Amino acid sequence: MQVLSGHDGGVRSLAYSADGTALASAGRDGAVRVWDHARGRQTLALRVSAVAFVAFTPEGNLLTASDQTLNVAVWDLGAGRRKDRKLSALTHSPYGTFPRLALSPDGRTLAVANPNVRLWRVGSWDVLPPLPEGAFQTVHSLAFSADSRLLAVGGRRPLAADGPGADVEVWQHRELREQGRLSVAGGATRLRFAPDGQTLLVYPGAARTPPRPLLWHCPTGAAHEGPALPSPLRELAFVPGGRFLITADAAGLVRVLEVPSLRERATLDFDLGDPHALAVAPDGMTAAAAGLKGKIVVWDLDLPGV
Repeated sequence: MQVLSGHDGGVRSLAYSADGTALASAGRDGAVRVWDHARGRQTLALRVSAVAFVAFTPEGNLLTASDQTLNVAVWDLGAGRRKDRKLSALTHSPYGTFPRLALSPDGRTLAVANPNVRLWRVGSWDVLPPLPEGAFQTVHSLAFSADSRLLAVGGRRPLAADGPGADVEVWQHRELREQGRLSVAGGATRLRFAPDGQTLLVYPGAARTPPRPLLWHCPTGAAHEGPALPSPLRELAFVPGGRFLITADAAGLVRVLEVPSLRERATLDFDLGDPHALAVAPDGMTAAAAGLKGKIVVWDLDLPGV
C-alpha cells in the first residue's frame, strides 16, 4: 500500500492513465497532482482554480475542469502546454448545482450536465448535438459505456413533469437515440457501466432507506436489486472483468462487492475522512481512494479472476 500526501484539503477526483502508471488527483486546494504511484512520488503539480474533475485521454494528455467557471484544459504533460476552453453555456444551473462531467473512454467526447446535457468533441471543441432538454430537474451522475457508444444520465426528473418521466436515461449519444429509461425512488445519485457495456449500476437517492443498489440490463430492462448497504455511497468503480465493484461510503470505508449479487466481500478502513474520489487501474491490479483528509491511498486489489 502507498500513501500519497501533498494536497492541502480534500481530494475531489482521481484518474489513472491508460497504461496505469500515472495517477492524477484534483484537490480542493486548487492543485492537480500527477503521481508515480508505484514509487510513491509526485511527478508534476499544476495550479487549476476550483478544479473538480480530472481524466486522462488515451494519448496520455490530462483533461481538467473547474466546476464554477467550467474552464476545461487539456494538458500535454510531455510538452507542458495547455489549451483552455470555457464552456460558459453551462456555468449556472437554476437549481444551484454544479455541473456533472464525464469523458468518454475513447477520449473523443466530453459530456457536461447542468441539468441539460451538452456534448463537445475533445480537441477541436466543436459543439455536438445535445440530448433533449427538460428531462431532469437536477443531474447527479453521467456515465459512458466502455465502448463510448452509450451515455447514461441520472438524477431527478422535474416535479411537475407532464407525461412519463425517468430518473435514469441511456442514450446512443451519437445518434441521439434513446436506449432505455428507468424510474428510481428518490432519483439516481450514482451511475456506472459494467465492463460489458450493457449493465448499469444505479444507486438511488436518499428517499430510499436503506439504499439498495440496482443492476439494470439496459437492452432487456431486467433489473436485479442488491442488498441494503450500511452507509450512503460517495463513489464507486467496477474492476475490469466485471466480477467486482469497489465502493467508498459516507462512513469512510472502502468496500469490495461481488457482482452480480452485490454482496460484500471485504471492508477496508484507510482513515480517509469522507471519501469523494475513487479509481481502479485499467489492469485491475490496483485501486486508489481519497477523501476530505487529503491523503490518497493506493492498494493492491488481489482479486480472483482479475
